[in-house]
Amino acid sequence: MRRSQRGSALVFVLIIIAGIVTVTVGTQRLSLVQFNQATREEDNTFALYAAKAGLEDGLLRFRYERDVETVSDQVHRFNITKGEWVSNREISKDTAINATPNYAASDQYYDLSINFKTNQIGDFVDMPQSPEMKQDEEIQLTGFPNIGNDYYLRYAFQWANAPGCQGRGAFVQIQEISPAKSGNLSLGQTIVRIPATGNPATYQSNANQANILLKNSTSLTSVIRVRAYHCPVRFAFKTSLSNNGLGNGNNAGPAFDSLETKIKATGYFGTAKRTLEATVDRKSGRLISVYDFNIYSGQGCVSSTLNLSDCAP
Repeated sequence: MRRSQRGSALVFVLIIIAGIVTVTVGTQRLSLVQFNQATREEDNTFALYAAKAGLEDGLLRFRYERDVETVSDQVHRFNITKGEWVSNREISKDTAINATPNYAASDQYYDLSINFKTNQIGDFVDMPQSPEMKQDEEIQLTGFPNIGNDYYLRYAFQWANAPGCQGRGAFVQIQEISPAKSGNLSLGQTIVRIPATGNPATYQSNANQANILLKNSTSLTSVIRVRAYHCPVRFAFKTSLSNNGLGNGNNAGPAFDSLETKIKATGYFGTAKRTLEATVDRKSGRLISVYDFNIYSGQGCVSSTLNLSDCAP
């Protein structure tokens, strides 16, 4: 009986020891997971603060110079901790943060890009997704470059309330301001007047309806003014290298000033990155929106290579 009791006691002690070991290991594992989560959250927070700093930098630049812009697919990279730019020129937006000269994971960085040039405004295929002019509102298109080739402006309009607009005699008027047109001074010449007709009331310049000549050998348009009379209207514009072209592919024309400035800032710290993008109305200077990519895409990461495709934006 005593040997049996000893054996039972030994088994009981082993069970208790196994339980203690299991609890200890589980607790350590849970603590490690919580520590890692806390570290990632801390990195994520510092990366968000860095992105906000970059956004404020971009907004300040826009305030003092509305035409400030970075080169396409290039960014300014700034080390917040050291208070210095990492390069005296813009770098490729695909350059991984840990490929930065003298990179330190304990430093905060941000990438900044500012863009307002475009060769298309609005959606020619899905007009309801295009921006809208209010009744009797006027917009101006500017910044047409003086390139070697002739090019044109393609346009489309869709009245928001087609039947009612037709009854009110609604129309869109397009005026062109050019320093010289066929040797004569042109100050706000009306070149197109489009009534609200059709069902639905949509008008597009295409192969059968000539686009507007923006630049030829003797003149360059400086401003296109568009005004909607009596009804709101959706609009779309794009540049084209040919008179009857759709402005697609190799036929796409040069970039001109859009109606909005996009300021994009990506913050980095430790193993995390966060991206914020602000949209500013160029006419009023009003901040329209701030979009946080990571709310929808999850927490970012810092790639160990030059390829950032495995990281959230």
